[in-house]
Amino acid sequence: EHSIRDAEGEKLGPSFRYKVLGVFGVEGRCVAFAPHHTPGTLILAFRGTRVDSNAASRPGRGQAAPPSEDIKALLNSSMVGVKWLPDAAMRVHAGVHRHHADLWDAEHSTRGSSLRLDQLGEGLGGWLAGLCGADAPQQIVFVGLSLGAALAQMSALRLASEQPQLVARTSVLGLGSFQFANADVGRLFESLYGERAAQLVTARRMPARPPPQVGWWVQEPPRDDE
Repeated sequence: EHSIRDAEGEKLGPSFRYKVLGVFGVEGRCVAFAPHHTPGTLILAFRGTRVDSNAASRPGRGQAAPPSEDIKALLNSSMVGVKWLPDAAMRVHAGVHRHHADLWDAEHSTRGSSLRLDQLGEGLGGWLAGLCGADAPQQIVFVGLSLGAALAQMSALRLASEQPQLVARTSVLGLGSFQFANADVGRLFESLYGERAAQLVTARRMPARPPPQVGWWVQEPPRDDE
């Protein structure tokens, strides 16, 4: 249960109550939970890059702090093909895909959650495959911020490849994602999710539409004093 409070500790609104169903990837890269106020809804929330708070104290004077493990993978910005996309022309960011494969295919982690060791199982892909049938949620929402937004979008694409029957009940919200796929992948994503997918990026006086990328863009209007 979480709530937003002011500086004096007073609640500013109702509490958000939910049940954690699974934690996937390194250091909880994705958390699956069911909000209490909307029965039948599954939310898959993907975190952004995590900064190593101890890194700054390790290097010597005049040396830059080493990048965190999250950022190291992103330094490989080459575009690669992956076997689960239907066309060889479809390419994705190698670093983002490395993070995606870690949480989709590997056993999910219990670090930072209340899960017991006997609850370890498949990665996110195998876990989602077990949701088919009568117990499948009525609504699935992929949501993420920054790197997490790219992972949410890529994971929604992977779901469409492996569990196409779940696409019609799936929505995707990316907040501040960066370009992780080429235009061919973007067109595939829009054909699958259309208006059930949104990408929010605020920018002032954007000279032109951003380059082809998954999702939709929202431009913040200029202020009156600009």
